[in-house]
Amino acid sequence: MRFFIVVLYLLLSNIGLILIKLGSSNSKFEIKNSILNVSLHYQTTMGFLFYVVGFFLYAYLLGKFNLSYLIPVLTGITFIITILFGVLFLHEKVSFYQMIGIGVLFIGIILMNIK
Repeated sequence: MRFFIVVLYLLLSNIGLILIKLGSSNSKFEIKNSILNVSLHYQTTMGFLFYVVGFFLYAYLLGKFNLSYLIPVLTGITFIITILFGVLFLHEKVSFYQMIGIGVLFIGIILMNIK
């Protein structure tokens, strides 16, 4: 069950980030006459919703795993998934040094899981 929640957290938070990025160019934040006017694109709104649900799952996971284990593993996997989603959905390019970094993260995650 915990593994399912970890996967769900990773998916929701990363999908949320992608949606926020996609909707950000159509969202507006402005201050007029000391009043903040906010107009959010539906993708941005959905992205915030996904990200907030992911945050609550993250808070739940913090209570179930050792902090010194959970944070490095989730952070590394989140970086890798974010780069992957950026390439797939935003057509971003990955440099040679980013590929090396992904490899180092992957090795670190494997080492953290050796009992």
